Amino acid sequence: MGCGASVDNDSDSQASLEEWEKVQRRRRSGISYLSDEDSDNEAGYQKDLQEKSLKATGFQQGASIAIVDEIYPAARDTSLLETTSGTLFLDNDFPPSETALYHSKRTRDPQIIWLRPHELTNNPELLVGGVSRHDIVQGILADCWFLSACSAVAQIPRLMEKVIPRNQKLSGEGYKGIVTFRFWRFGNWVTVYVDDLLPTRKRKLIFSKSSEPREFWVSLLEKAYAKLHGSYEALEGGQAMDALVDLTSGLAEMYALDSAPPHLYNFLLQASLNGAFITCSRKGDWRATTRKADSNGLVSGHAYTISAVATVKLSTGSDAFLVRIRNPWGIDTEWNGKWNDSDSNWHNVDSSTKQKIEYIKRGDGEFWMSYQDFCREFEEVTICSITPDLSQHSSIKSNPSNADGPIPPTTMKCIHGRWKKNKTCGGSRNNLVSYAKNPQFLLTLSPKTSREDCNIVIALMQLRRRCVRHPQRKMLQIAFVTFKLTLDVTNKN
Repeated sequence: MGCGASVDNDSDSQASLEEWEKVQRRRRSGISYLSDEDSDNEAGYQKDLQEKSLKATGFQQGASIAIVDEIYPAARDTSLLETTSGTLFLDNDFPPSETALYHSKRTRDPQIIWLRPHELTNNPELLVGGVSRHDIVQGILADCWFLSACSAVAQIPRLMEKVIPRNQKLSGEGYKGIVTFRFWRFGNWVTVYVDDLLPTRKRKLIFSKSSEPREFWVSLLEKAYAKLHGSYEALEGGQAMDALVDLTSGLAEMYALDSAPPHLYNFLLQASLNGAFITCSRKGDWRATTRKADSNGLVSGHAYTISAVATVKLSTGSDAFLVRIRNPWGIDTEWNGKWNDSDSNWHNVDSSTKQKIEYIKRGDGEFWMSYQDFCREFEEVTICSITPDLSQHSSIKSNPSNADGPIPPTTMKCIHGRWKKNKTCGGSRNNLVSYAKNPQFLLTLSPKTSREDCNIVIALMQLRRRCVRHPQRKMLQIAFVTFKLTLDVTNKN
């Protein structure tokens, strides 16, 4: 599955390993990429980690996923993955074969051929003119949840530079057939190396691609994310909030629109202006084989990106509350109701306002709709805010000149743990006796804090279940519950 972890630098491998283990024990990052059985045994964990790390030479297994510069600045160096003269990198951890495509007993496609970008077009590049939300075009893989998140983050190109390092070649001098990406995984940025071989059918990419034929960041980012999860198939069906966190190190919150708080529109508006990343989804079966829209132009069981929220003054004197949404298909499958690209309501908006909100009439999968229709047609909305790790960029969208301004006072605490059988597995609240065995954490607000404006966001994540190939080890139903304790109870703890 390509889940071996290694330190990628030029220093002595044993010394690096020991230092890395110290950092990991201190930070309790939870990024082991080992089996569930090994992760339950600390001694086995350290032994297996050492064996895998010391294999990180040449193109041996375990050399293509590494902890990056937050722990070791030298981890950016790819010397352990150097090719011999005249050869191109081939990723043995994620080989161009059926094992990279599937983890189930799905019927195989003998027509799939793996090709490199320079075999598909002349002068390919990872990026052509930078990243844009309009670059992303979904393929046959049902990973709209991931692509909608990519589209949201692509609105702030400087943030995508954390995920897609600069100066990577797909042809010409310095080209070696290897591409590097970074993802946020449980407290650390993780580097994932992949070769640039992509699955095709009749010389056409079958999964995601860029709207620019010479550009391949979309396809290769998707491949790296598939490798991180074990296969392309593992990306079918998911929550955009998970991908948003992996791409930004942010904190994501999801709201059900049928029970949305009354202030949600204002929250969306402020979040959009502050550079938060927002996605939404429609109710329905994402496994549906048809790629057809409903009569209103929207696709059921599909994830979208919210690219803007705007309150528009009309010539009638009233206000229109609008949401701009993008379909990751990148084609003219768009909302055809009120406020669609050709709707007469746009006649009531002056040209300067249209220019300000970037209203463009074109069939590119992006459209406007009223907030009222949005709440009726969509099921959930996810808002991802940036953590202190990248919070200096949080105002880039609304104020680019302030991108390097002061970081607002923010505190982040990461706690890592697990549910252990007969110890901390308390189950649900259906059994309150055992429920008390679940891990508990006490959060205390001082009197001074209580008098000031204070927001607390709690995020609960589970480790790499999506990449496990065993059919009984899928994503688990997990949750947390908050209780307000009396002063007496607090003092007893």
